Amino acid sequence: MILEYRNNKFSFNGGLLVNQEIITLTPDNNHNYILSNKPKPKEEQQYILVNTLDGKVTINASWFGEYPLFYFVHRDCFIISSSFQELLHRLPLEEIQTLEYDKTAICESFLFNAVLRSRTFYKDIKKIVAGKKITICGKSKNISEEQCFILPFHKEDNVKVNENTLIEEAVSIYEQLLIPDVSYGNNILLPLSGGLDSRLLACLMKKNNVNFNSITFGTKESTEPYIAQKIAKELSVDLKYLELKNSYYDGFGDEVTNLTGGLSNHRHCHMYACLTDNNIKSDFIVHGFLGDVYAGASQPASALKGDMNADEAMDLYLKKHTGTSWFWQQMTNTDKDNVIEVHMEIMNENCHVNLPCHFDEYIHNIDRQFSLIANVFAPIEKFGKVIRPFANKDYATFFNGLPFQYRNDRKLFKQACLKLFPKEFSYGNQDQLFNKNSIKGKVENLISNALSKIAYSSLKHTKGKFVFRNPKAIERHNELLFTTLNNKLNRSLESVSGLLDTDLSYLSEMNSDLQSQYGAITLNTLVNNLDKLRNIKR
Repeated sequence: MILEYRNNKFSFNGGLLVNQEIITLTPDNNHNYILSNKPKPKEEQQYILVNTLDGKVTINASWFGEYPLFYFVHRDCFIISSSFQELLHRLPLEEIQTLEYDKTAICESFLFNAVLRSRTFYKDIKKIVAGKKITICGKSKNISEEQCFILPFHKEDNVKVNENTLIEEAVSIYEQLLIPDVSYGNNILLPLSGGLDSRLLACLMKKNNVNFNSITFGTKESTEPYIAQKIAKELSVDLKYLELKNSYYDGFGDEVTNLTGGLSNHRHCHMYACLTDNNIKSDFIVHGFLGDVYAGASQPASALKGDMNADEAMDLYLKKHTGTSWFWQQMTNTDKDNVIEVHMEIMNENCHVNLPCHFDEYIHNIDRQFSLIANVFAPIEKFGKVIRPFANKDYATFFNGLPFQYRNDRKLFKQACLKLFPKEFSYGNQDQLFNKNSIKGKVENLISNALSKIAYSSLKHTKGKFVFRNPKAIERHNELLFTTLNNKLNRSLESVSGLLDTDLSYLSEMNSDLQSQYGAITLNTLVNNLDKLRNIKR
């Protein structure tokens, strides 16, 4: 989708929009927006209001951030697109030649594996922020922003809750999730992982007599396909296994990086690569986006510290995420201050509704999801319309707002799943095959920890020449840097060192700073892509 305003006129996907006052654009999937004159959708849904008479556009960003959208405002025009790459190619020639990289965004990518708030890697190209409304005036080029939704957490106010009532409410929400029904036909694909979210969606569709195809992917040693196969057998679902090959990260990493403007990258190209290489397409792809984080998968222990103030919460967050970062130590005080300023903006937003102790998880459940995770899965829209049942108002506010103990280790989520589907949820997941409190579970953890140490030691001491792989590791991120992606890493460090005016050669060492290493590869890929585009546009 591309919406442009030039010479006081709007065009939508190349066609001129005649003066019809207010027009509504709503996403049917990430790149297909439907034009209508119907009333605007629900407040939690994404839509664009186009006032063709006064040249004004209002973007109501979804509360859940599932539909990435980018915009560029210039003195002569503005452009809005669901495709970063398409927007980049539509920029005026002079803007392409003078486009600058955003140093703060680069630092965030190196530190947090996500570019926060409205930033992208380029100063003048912005992205929408989940839960915000943005208005762009075509005539004045003014941009205004309004906060429409702040994801709420529980304030641990000692209000007694009935566990059985909570379970019943969770079950009711599950049964009302927007999953495909029989009217969708048979061309439905569910990527079935070794986790819980895709398992629940598979069980719900099976319960509703919906026919679907299923795939699972992973490395040969991974436990993830093993668990997925057990669930598929239990549900009598045909499951196709796709091997996640090391070569995919080199072969498809650049493509995914350029498609998303670096918001996804070589580290996250797994699903796109598997679907592309195996030529898998479907009318619909059902995905468990957001199912885990709302239910508490990333809830830190610090969420219980209700008496913590904002400064303490910020210090704790920075210590956790930058305390061992080599790149953070190389940054100038000015660059550090700019990164902290962005975090203070998020802290203030969080504290309008939540306590400071929720700050860490607020960033994870909001910024990381719409900036990184949504862009990991946006490229797979080319293989089918993606349905994200957990991007749901009732699911989000209920599970995210539960007391700590019910979100810890996703307790209530699992209890409700067991009530609905006791047999299917009696199995473990890829991280924990057996109950962690059982004898088998304790033995499993001892073996898993030992394998993890052996795997890391073999990789480090042989510098990738011999690797003992850990079955619990879903991907081989460390190994890739010193095998398949090693030449790309070294070229990137040399190139990016000059751009950042920082010697990054230390990052060529094993386990020096994983996120910064992939950050360097991402940035170098973007630099090469922009250089090519500039040469083409000349």
